[in-house]
Amino acid sequence: MTERYKMTRLERAKQFAPFDALTGLGRALKAKEEEYTAVAHHVLSEDEIEHISAELGVLEAGDGIEVEYFCEGRYFCAQGSVSRVNSVRRILTIAGSDGAGFDLNIPFVDIRDIKRSGE
Repeated sequence: MTERYKMTRLERAKQFAPFDALTGLGRALKAKEEEYTAVAHHVLSEDEIEHISAELGVLEAGDGIEVEYFCEGRYFCAQGSVSRVNSVRRILTIAGSDGAGFDLNIPFVDIRDIKRSGE
């Protein structure tokens, strides 16, 4: 009969130490959290307001545009063609900009920058 090796207390403790099967998950979650951290709504200067107002005034259905807009604590960029500019409700509608075929409605007050595609 063979003798069994007797482990030290330290070796026994290591045997029951927690196993981190998801190494790096904490860092990845932290990075995603920082990526999605809410930002403050940018206050537009008079020049920026005039530029956006002028662009909205000349847009027509079918024009290609790029818009940077604020939504739920973050800024997003959208590209597509103008579906409608509703001056009464103050909403810009971009046709199928999300890739799923749904229209994107952007309130004028949330627009940070706008330019026609190709400019």
